Amino acid sequence: MTQALQTLDQQFSTVLTSVQQIGTPPSGTAFVAALTSALESERTAAQQIAQHSAAIDATSSTAFVTGFQQVVNETKTTGAQSRASAKSTPAFQHAARPFRPIVVLLTTKADTCTKG
Repeated sequence: MTQALQTLDQQFSTVLTSVQQIGTPPSGTAFVAALTSALESERTAAQQIAQHSAAIDATSSTAFVTGFQQVVNETKTTGAQSRASAKSTPAFQHAARPFRPIVVLLTTKADTCTKG
């Protein structure tokens, strides 16, 4: 689990770098700023959960299960909070049509961007 979260952190870093290198499309300043902020928050959360995952006590099966369940719960809670935050972000609420597939990805449990 720790490795998967570290990989996720690296992927967020790659996406953030790509967004910065691509630049901002016309009329997309607020959207790109909100997207960058959301991705940075997700990356921070992934780093924190990876640290918690790495600290799971494996000295007994009970301790392991308890620690693992805490990390799973933290992951679920963080995901729900992230989606709720994105849904309340004005730049996402009023996103131009071309950006809407990204909004769906950020505000739902979708794992891909679909056509808008």
